[in-house]
Order: sequence, then C-alpha cells, then structure tokens
Amino acid sequence: MNNHKKKEIPYDAWLLWTVTNACNLNCPYCNASNPEKILKKFYDLGFLNSANIASVNLGKLLEQSFQKGPFRVYRETKAKLTPEAGTAIDIPALIRTLDATQKIFKISFTGGEPFLVPNFIDACEAITKKHYTTLFSNLTSPQIKSFCETIDPRSVLEICGSLHIKELEKRRLLERYIENFILLKAKGFNVSAQAVAHPDLSGDVEKYRLYFKEKGIDIVFVPFRGRYHWKQYPKSYTGQEIERFGFGPFPKSHTDIMNCFYRKGKMCNAGFNVGVVFPSGEAQTCFLIDQSIGNVFTKIEFHNNLIKCPFKYCSCPLNIYDPTLFEKACQ
Repeated sequence: MNNHKKKEIPYDAWLLWTVTNACNLNCPYCNASNPEKILKKFYDLGFLNSANIASVNLGKLLEQSFQKGPFRVYRETKAKLTPEAGTAIDIPALIRTLDATQKIFKISFTGGEPFLVPNFIDACEAITKKHYTTLFSNLTSPQIKSFCETIDPRSVLEICGSLHIKELEKRRLLERYIENFILLKAKGFNVSAQAVAHPDLSGDVEKYRLYFKEKGIDIVFVPFRGRYHWKQYPKSYTGQEIERFGFGPFPKSHTDIMNCFYRKGKMCNAGFNVGVVFPSGEAQTCFLIDQSIGNVFTKIEFHNNLIKCPFKYCSCPLNIYDPTLFEKACQ
C-alpha cells in the first residue's frame, strides 16, 4: 500500500469553460475569434483522428439531423461556437445550477479572452463565495485592476497569463501585460506566464526569457499543438528546440510530451467529474466527444462511469491537466 499523503483538493468537480471565443488579439496559432480558424482546428484534429472522430460522433450527428433537421443542427452547432463578446453571464441561473449539484467546483475560464465578457468580474465574485476559479487570460484588459480589488485571491487557484509575445509586440501591449502580471502577483494571486512554444520563436527563446526575467517574470513554454510548415506539432519538435524551450533533455522529454496527447484506450474522467462548457453554456464530456452533460444555466448531470479514450490523439487530455481530480475519480 502506498502510504504517502495524497494532495488534497478543495473541490469535487471541474468545468473548463470557454466563456467566449472573442479575443482582442489575433494570434496565428489560435482558433479563437475567427470562424475560419475554428474550422482549421477541426481539420488539424481530423488529420490525426478522422476515423475515430467519425466513429464516435458521426452516428450521433446523423441521428440529430434526422430528429431535428440538418439546418437546425447546423444553427445549434454554430451558436455553440460563435464568438460573442457582448453576452453577459446569467449569474443567478449559474449559481442555482451549481448549488443543485451539491458539489464544490473548480471553474476554469478560458477563451478567447474572458475579460471581454461584460459581467465577468461579477460572475467570479459570485462563484468564489463557495467555489473556486482558475483563469486563462492574455492580461491586457484594463479590468484586471478591478479584478484584483474585488476577488479574494484565496479562491483563485491559478491565473495563467497567456503570453503571446509576438502579437503583444505588434499591438504594443507587452508593457501592459507586464504591469498587470506584477499587479496580480503583488495582490497575492498565484499567477504564471505561459507562452506557446511556437516554432517561429525558437531562435529568440533566450532573448525573451532574459527580458522577462529582468522584469521579475519567469516564462514557462508549453508545447504548440497544430500544423506549422506542413509539420504536425508537438511530434515535429527537434531535440534542439525541446532543450531551448525547456521541455527537458532530449530524447526522454520528446517521448513525454508526445505521450501526454496520445490517449487511446486509457482511462479518463471526462464526463464523470470533469466537463467542458461552450460560450452558450452547453456542457459536454470533452471537446472531442459530443455527449451532453447539460447546461450551466439549467442543469449539470455528470455520467456515472469513467471512459476509455477512443482517440489516437487527444488535443486536451483533461485527466492530465488535473491529475489529482483524476485520482479522486479512480477511487
């Protein structure tokens, strides 16, 4: 028996909520804010998963088309993904839904840029009275000062400051990112700077790492997932690129960053105590498996069993990103 003390977590379930697809940036490797890029994401996934995605989702799609009609299914799918910056969160309905589950949640807000939602701070304030949040933001919003003054940092488990270096330079927003990062850190928030290890950054890694270090910010690079110059990443990283970005010594780390995304046949808690939520509030098992678990504004009902991942390649392995909650599910 393993006698080491397991890490305790204060929540029972996790919702990863793409609260909006709208964004004030337009990074070339991102699918948010641009419908053509959303289609590109599905194309990239299909490159690796076409047969599996068809077998898992196509039957359900055809069934829905016969029941509702193809145009209605198209409209509903488009509404689920459509970028909306001006739509407010129905806070009373959301809190009623969370309370009805009798669970404590971690709600991770991502996008797009969450601060473009008009009542985002109010929603965070209501949620954190009982639950917890994490946040993915490009840290360029002028609302971050208000966020710091309103939200208790003890209820915010992590803020990932998505650092899109080239785009911030182009839009002259790099200094604003740094100012907001330092402010959040000074107010006691657990904030980190994560940059996508895009291949076109490879030659400038040390320059940027030193620049941000001088500002008091340590950059962590995360693997790029997608196609670049007709090569599929992360499997196309060279050993030199892996060491530059700090993934670890080659070749062991090359195997590690690949195994993270190749999940076929492995157990996953997606849909059991984890779910993904779209801007419309519709919730489902994960981004690739279109099995509904309800809507955050009406009712959330998790499935009773864990699943075996049916995909060769999973773009967002939920059991990897919160391993403690996965262990809790396995118990």
